Amino acid sequence: MNRKYPACCIILVIGPKDSGKTSYLKILAERAIHRGLTVGGFLSVNHTNPPDKKKYFLQFLKTGQEKLLASTTCTSRQAIHYGEYFFDPKIFELGNRILKSSIQSNLIILDEFGPLEQQQTGFYSGFNFLLKHYKGILIIALRPALQSYLKDLIYRYR
Repeated sequence: MNRKYPACCIILVIGPKDSGKTSYLKILAERAIHRGLTVGGFLSVNHTNPPDKKKYFLQFLKTGQEKLLASTTCTSRQAIHYGEYFFDPKIFELGNRILKSSIQSNLIILDEFGPLEQQQTGFYSGFNFLLKHYKGILIIALRPALQSYLKDLIYRYR
């Protein structure tokens, strides 16, 4: 079989909202780091207990730095409104740069591939770059509704 792009190992972590995908990915990242692997990408985290789901932050796995990802309150004139959340387009630019700059990592986590990525916005450009160029382990969180779409997209690149 001729491949268009170099193959990476892609693992999908699929589950409904609030099923523990991010918690699972955090544990995987910690274990990989403990074993000496380099880990790139990001987690989408909510720090309230119990989660109030009003704000989500991108937590960059290489640095631990966090930036506001989504909020139920509009914070920018350029905000992208999807569902009950507002996203500053600059966070997607930053997230895509993080994904692309993680290409030398042993493991990259994308938490999560959602409807915006299905519309080829959000973190799509970083994801697409990794599909074409990354040779390590790529772990992607997503909800069941996007499973078929994402699998078809991945197979088109293989």
